[in-house]
Amino acid sequence: MCITFFLKGKDSAATGARICWQLICSPKAKGGLGLRNLVDWDKTCILHKIRAIVVGEGSL
Repeated sequence: MCITFFLKGKDSAATGARICWQLICSPKAKGGLGLRNLVDWDKTCILHKIRAIVVGEGSL
């Protein structure tokens, strides 16, 4: 139900052209919704966990 609102602007079944994720993830100042790109966010979280394993959580 929520995804149809983002795609068509109303609470009904989505038909026709959909809004691209690049537009949705763009900043609000540029007309987007300011959502984070999930692909970039996933890569960042994975790199953060790898760094924590390599460096060690308790070390300086």
